[in-house]
Amino acid sequence: MKLKLQSLLAEMNQGLVEREATLKLALLTILAGENLVLIGPPGTGKSLVARRIASCFGQANGGDDYFEYLLTKFSTPEELFGPLSISELKQDRFKRNTAGYLPSVRLAFLDEIFKASSSILNALLTILNERIYHNGSKAEKVPLQGLIAASNELPASQEELGALYDRFLTRSFVDYVKEDNLHSLFEVSTDPVLQTHLTRDDISCIKSLADRVVIPLPIRELITTIWLQHRELFKEDRREQLSDRRFKKIQQLLRVSAATNCRQEVDLSDVMLLKDCLWNHPDNAAKVVELVLKTLQLYSRTQPRVVQGATAQIELKPISKHTKKNNIPGYVGSGAEDDPILIGSIEDLLGLDQPSVGQMGYYFKQTADIDLSQLQSWNPIGFKGHYDGGGCLIFCNEDVYYWNFQIQDSGCIFSKVGEESSVSNLELREFSLADTIYGCEVKGCRSSRNLIATKAVGCQFLDCHAASIAREVEDCLLSRCGSFEVLVTSYVKRSTIENCIINLNFKGSGDEKIGAITYNLLEGSVVNSCVICGSAHYSGSYYFYLYTIAVNMMSGVVRNCFVGPLERSSSDVRICGISSGGSTAVLENNYVLDSVAVDVSSHEPNGFNCGKIPEVRFGQRFLEHTLHWDFDTVWEWDSQNKAPKLRKFNAVPEGLVSLDDKGESVDLLTSQIVNNIWL
Repeated sequence: MKLKLQSLLAEMNQGLVEREATLKLALLTILAGENLVLIGPPGTGKSLVARRIASCFGQANGGDDYFEYLLTKFSTPEELFGPLSISELKQDRFKRNTAGYLPSVRLAFLDEIFKASSSILNALLTILNERIYHNGSKAEKVPLQGLIAASNELPASQEELGALYDRFLTRSFVDYVKEDNLHSLFEVSTDPVLQTHLTRDDISCIKSLADRVVIPLPIRELITTIWLQHRELFKEDRREQLSDRRFKKIQQLLRVSAATNCRQEVDLSDVMLLKDCLWNHPDNAAKVVELVLKTLQLYSRTQPRVVQGATAQIELKPISKHTKKNNIPGYVGSGAEDDPILIGSIEDLLGLDQPSVGQMGYYFKQTADIDLSQLQSWNPIGFKGHYDGGGCLIFCNEDVYYWNFQIQDSGCIFSKVGEESSVSNLELREFSLADTIYGCEVKGCRSSRNLIATKAVGCQFLDCHAASIAREVEDCLLSRCGSFEVLVTSYVKRSTIENCIINLNFKGSGDEKIGAITYNLLEGSVVNSCVICGSAHYSGSYYFYLYTIAVNMMSGVVRNCFVGPLERSSSDVRICGISSGGSTAVLENNYVLDSVAVDVSSHEPNGFNCGKIPEVRFGQRFLEHTLHWDFDTVWEWDSQNKAPKLRKFNAVPEGLVSLDDKGESVDLLTSQIVNNIWL
């Protein structure tokens, strides 16, 4: 989702000058289900920004889901909320026909909002906050995702309109183009035809991910500090009062920012967004920015800097939750983030089965490979905490595994990994990481078997590679992952799968069907920018059916995916289209290499059978410009194997080293801001 949003923002910003920050703020606000007001002199492109946002939802041409209107002091409620129903009036009922008007749309733009009459403004109050419109005697829910308003000036009587103004969580001052950039206005610009759009499934997925984002205690303290300092700074300025409603609403904005940046925790960069939430008058905007930035710097710290050209990683760690030094008998380390418990032997690993050690949320770091071959059995451990494998291995001799472990347990290191946990940089051989996992982040892990034996719920998998990631996946993000069997063996629900490689080495012997991504793709799941390649072998006497995405796909989105090279052992292997069809899924811009023997009669990029391209076109140029893959930060072209491959995860972009060219460290806040797509 992050890459899709980056691509969308770049497309929307085409032809605009000095409006990128406003576009970003507007899109983030709408995704958070909130409202934005644009303030600035006439002719600065405020309405253009609103229409660009509408276009990314496919609603710029006055569709049923979009409404815009220029208000004046003579505007009547009928112009916004619809005419009175004559038939209802005949029955002594006061009711408006709202179809096609503001109460019936998902996105709206109201220009010169503060010039509207009090009857209009009062009706807007419940629409903007509770998403309710009082239509006669009934309170009707409205489907509004967000409203963008604009004004050339703030109302003269600010106090009278304070309730309305407070309904706009974010504010952006849109000024004339600066002198240094006036030359850019000579360039001919046209409205871009967006190749990327956000669907209702995308919005639902973002909301689901945001609901699981945690605001850590240090970040809560930081937000509270900013709030109280703001109150002190503007105690003599009645225009700058902050409501409790605003305090609650900014939390959702920060969660959406974190979720769309592929994080499960709000970090310092998200808090920087408060600069657009905590001012009422543009004259005070600069003071708010200074207040927020100074407070953030107090909570930031430095960390090692990567030298030019290096591929080492920068870890953007959250502020430690453990500040007290705990003495855990038999272990080195206190369990704090900056003093993790060290795991260097079988005994250390076995000790995690004590709830006082393995389920207390401590930080752990493995310091050596651990061989479990000498054990006669293994009892999976219940775990809650943060386990950094340090690039080390937990393994077992294959023969010993099958005799000693396979019959006695599920072959998992952990039985269940609890919420708000994380596991990173761990390699497993002949073991799965866990049987079930909930609300966790798994990053940089490898397994020769299924990474998760059974189910993952509410998790993020980043840069993970295994036979399969899991059997069942719900409300998850899988990004930059890979598998050599089916990515998710049973089903995927309400999840996003992006930038993944499914390099099949599949061997079948029965009359069966499989999907390369999963068997069942359900409930609005999204598959974006994935490649399916490898080989499928069959030794049975019937037919083996391989669907390139899923056998069953009831709903969801599949876009910008590629199939090939993909070999089959014989014609008994039937390579089919994206799914068995008959669904309401959205299929966009998917292609297959013409050397792949797909068992279909026609090809269409937006259909179940995919478009077809010759091998001579298969390269970085096609993937980058036709499928919109990110070859700057995610993908790279393997010239030797003539195939795309994923870049090393968290490899430092070249530009990042300029943050501190002379020193040996980089500021945490600066690094996080660089990696936040909204800043």
